[in-house]
Amino acid sequence: MRSRMFAVLACELAVLTCLLLALVLFLASDRRKRTAPPRPRTLSLEGKSVVVVGNASFRRLGEEIDRFDVVVRVNPLDRRPAEDVGRRTDVLHLNDNIAAARLREVPDVDHIWTRNALKTRKQRPHLNTSLMQYDFATLRARHPEFGERCGRNELRRLQLTSGMLAVVHALEHVPVVHCAGLSAYTKESHGARRSDHSFHARNLKNYHCIEQEHLLMKRLIGEGRLRPIDGLVL
Repeated sequence: MRSRMFAVLACELAVLTCLLLALVLFLASDRRKRTAPPRPRTLSLEGKSVVVVGNASFRRLGEEIDRFDVVVRVNPLDRRPAEDVGRRTDVLHLNDNIAAARLREVPDVDHIWTRNALKTRKQRPHLNTSLMQYDFATLRARHPEFGERCGRNELRRLQLTSGMLAVVHALEHVPVVHCAGLSAYTKESHGARRSDHSFHARNLKNYHCIEQEHLLMKRLIGEGRLRPIDGLVL
C-alpha cells in the first residue's frame, strides 16, 4: 500500500515538474518576443530610382551612387573606397552559398534579397532583417533568353549571376534600373580584355551562361530598362 502511494506521489510530482518547466519556457519565449525589435517590412521600390552595385571594378562613382533612392549591393566581399562605390546600402543581395567567414562584414541593412530565404536565415539567425526570396519561375518566364540552351547544357541547370538576378527582380517593380560593376561582362571601355569577375572563372563556367546573359543585358539596355553608369560596353 505504501509503495503504491509513493508511486502516485512520484507521478504527480513529475507532472507538476513538466507543467512548471513548460510555464518557464513560455514566459521566456514571451519575453523574447516582447523585447526583440520587429523585423522591417518588405521594401517597396515603386516610384524610386534604383541602382544595383556589383563587385567588378570601377572608380569615382560614389557620389552618383549615393544619390539614388535605393542602393542594392551584391555580395560585397571586399572593402572599397567610398569615393568609388559610395557609402549607402539599402538592400543587400546575399548568396546563401557564401560562407560567413568569406563575407565577414555584412552591412547593417533592413532588407536582404536572397536565392533561399530559409537557408540564409538559418546561416545568419542574428540578422534582424526582412528576407525576400526571388520568384525564379516568374523571372525565367519573363526573360526568354533563359528558356533556351547554353552550349550543351540546359539553362534550367544554370543561374543568373547575382547582379543580373537583382536587376531583373528590381525591374519587376520599377521601369528602369541603373547598374555599376556587374560581373558578367567585358568592360572594353575600361581596357579589360576578359570578364572582370571577383569569383573564379570556374564558377562562371559551371553555374552561369555568360553568352545568354550578354543577350539579356543587350536587350534590356536596348529597351532603355537597364542603364549602366560605369561605361559598360558589351
